[in-house]
Amino acid sequence: MGRVIKKCSICGLLKPHEAKGKCRHCYRKTRADIKCSVCGESKRERALGMCSGCYERSILKKKVCKRCGRLRIHKSNGLCRVCYVVENPGVIITCVRCGKKKKHYARSMCLPCYKATRKELNKSKA
Repeated sequence: MGRVIKKCSICGLLKPHEAKGKCRHCYRKTRADIKCSVCGESKRERALGMCSGCYERSILKKKVCKRCGRLRIHKSNGLCRVCYVVENPGVIITCVRCGKKKKHYARSMCLPCYKATRKELNKSKA
């Protein structure tokens, strides 16, 4: 079953109905910023009077990390985010640009080579 197509109360066009008689564009455009009930900053409301960041943190499950023993947000394999990065430092590859064996960053390149490639691309676009 698809979304209901109705006339938007703001723009007057026939579009899929989002909420309060408005299409998606008009509904999102008219939403007011709220003061987050957790962090106190003025941001768009996600749910329950909280901004997006605070809402995500509130629903993420905290577990005891198998490595450090602290109660933290679970990343993977029973580890918190910090311990997960320590346990999985990255894959060592032969960089396609410099030919050295280094930690993989992106597109089969190490970090310095990837950054240099991005700078070259940005210069050629300008």
